[in-house]
Amino acid sequence: MRLYPITWQYIAGFFDGEGCISIYDYERKKTLKDKPNKPTYTYQEKLVKISLDQKIRFHVSMVQRETLVLEKIHQFLNKHKIKNSLYFSKKTDMGKVQFSSRKAVLSFLKQIHPYLYVKGEKAKFAIEFLEGKKKEVLPY
Repeated sequence: MRLYPITWQYIAGFFDGEGCISIYDYERKKTLKDKPNKPTYTYQEKLVKISLDQKIRFHVSMVQRETLVLEKIHQFLNKHKIKNSLYFSKKTDMGKVQFSSRKAVLSFLKQIHPYLYVKGEKAKFAIEFLEGKKKEVLPY
């Protein structure tokens, strides 16, 4: 397999297809979708529901079977001082690059946001929320 140099543009495309931005409630240590007996919210509505207490954490992950690509992304992010973890599961034969520190998530999303197609609005929303530009978030 031939690997081209990893760039922010490449990572943005990879993230659009294989990545995820999750929101965690800090106090409950569960994703919002794991709360029993609660209606399903859109991404923006989830932020409305939890933005008042500001006790949330964003989590970024990218999953794939092709471990060499994930290793290259992991190295690229480390080179750019975005602290991340690389995991492999023998059970599922999948690899994952993930991180959830505020600094890492914000830095990563700011770098790839200009190149995103599918997750561009979600990334912009997360950036504005993490920068404190969104105090009360209304669905749009």
